Order: sequence, then structure tokens, then C-alpha cells
Amino acid sequence: EAHGTGTPTGDPIEIEAISSVFSESRTPGDPLLIGSVKTNIGHTETSSGLASIIRTALAMERGQIAPSATFKEANPELRLAESNLKVPTQLQSWPDVNGVRRASINNFGYGGANAHVIMESLPSFLASQGHRYNSLGLPQAMNGWHEHMQPRVIALSARDEPAVAAMATNLKEHLESLVDLNDEEAYLDSLAYTLGQRRSKFPWRAATSVKSISDLVSALQGPQMKPKKTASKRNIGFVFSGHGAQW
Repeated sequence: EAHGTGTPTGDPIEIEAISSVFSESRTPGDPLLIGSVKTNIGHTETSSGLASIIRTALAMERGQIAPSATFKEANPELRLAESNLKVPTQLQSWPDVNGVRRASINNFGYGGANAHVIMESLPSFLASQGHRYNSLGLPQAMNGWHEHMQPRVIALSARDEPAVAAMATNLKEHLESLVDLNDEEAYLDSLAYTLGQRRSKFPWRAATSVKSISDLVSALQGPQMKPKKTASKRNIGFVFSGHGAQW
């Protein structure tokens, strides 16, 4: 993920630096893929590094590398082919390199402060540490690390405070009625996912972190599940001045 402002001076310098580090380990048939989120959303100035991190994280999560929007022909001064570099022009799958997804991010400040971040996808990192994932994307037991040690966030949401309290009571009664539950871990995983990801978000909410059904039953009748009203939504406007720091 390059800084890539599209300037005739800055881009060749950045490409030369990238090439000096990576080109020798690449071949014309296996080039290093480069791009910049600025082709998609423009230069967000002081938040441009964060935008690059978000783009890279999404690419890692989905296993897909997005093309650079509007890119047609590279500046000849970049000499991409000679450096075994390539700018993707269409959506493509992340290359499979032993299950590892890793990327570098460049970001350069107007005042001379430069930053470089190396990111790696969580599954491949945990695998290197001896952990693995289950079907819901949660770490599984391995090398003494157990699922039951992983807390789940249980969230409730409704249009008013009494409705949230009623939901908590109903859930508590349902949990108390469960008998001979074969897989408590899987049940909690599904419950946390359904309540957190598959339900509408309303103004009044309550949430707690639990490790077992008995923990959840206790929490549902405790003070930690007292409903609270979220802050009202506000409209946010983003204003970018283009290239440079001037308005």
C-alpha cells in the first residue's frame, strides 16, 4: 500500500525505495502488487495513513485485492516492469503464500515525518503461534489455550428501556429452561453472533461479557445489564482540500 500521491516527483522516489527492498525477491511472473487508496477516495491528508490501514485490513479479511481506480498507464519514470512491480487493474484474489497474508503500508507527512507499517492477517499470525480458528472465526483450543477462556459479548437492543429489560428477562428464563445442552461453547458462540450481528441496533442497549451460560444468567439479573441510551446520531461531513495543506 503506497503513499502514491500521483506526483511526478514523489511517486518515482517512492517506487525506487520499494524496488530497492523487494524487487530482487520477485520475478516478472510473480510481481509485487502495489496500489494506493488515494485512487479510490482521494488524499485525506492527516488521516491518509489510517485510510490505508483500513483498506489493507479489509483486503486481508476478504482475501481480495482491490484495483486502483482510474489507473490506465503508469508514469514511465516508475519503471514498474523492470522492478517486478505491478498495479492491479481489476479485483483479484490475495496470492496464497502458505496461508500468510502480509502487507506493507507507506505514509509520508507533508512536514517530513514518514511512517511504515507491516500488517499480517490475524488467522495466519495465530496459526504461527499455535492457535487455530473454528467455523465462527473464534480461536479454538490448542497448546493449552481453550475456547472456554474466550469471553463472548452478549448485546441486547430495543426501542425503549422497558423493552430491553423485558428482553433480558425473557433470555434469562429461556437459558434456565435449557436442559442437556450438548455443546455450551457452540451455543454461546451462536447466541453472541446472532444478538450482535443479526439484530437491528436500537437506541436503548445493554451488553455484558460472559464465559458460560451460568455467567450469563447471573449477569442478566445484575446491574451490568442496566439499559443505557446511546448518543443520538450526528451527521459528519468530510472536507478535503486536495493536494497540500492549504484550504
